[in-house]
Amino acid sequence: MKNTERIMYQDAITITDVIELSSSRLLEAQKEIEKFYADRLLMAQELVERTGAKDSLTVSWIMSVSGI
Repeated sequence: MKNTERIMYQDAITITDVIELSSSRLLEAQKEIEKFYADRLLMAQELVERTGAKDSLTVSWIMSVSGI
């Protein structure tokens, strides 16, 4: 293997490693975001059930409190 071929091969491996690491971090971040919103929706659902919210003002308040 020539020197330039070896360097190109090593660069390709490095780029592949960076892409894999970035992808796994992106997936972790996406899971955290999904969990955050799922928790907020559950909290909002509990508040609606507890308060028996039917009017738009109460529902708006619940949405603002729960962060959704």
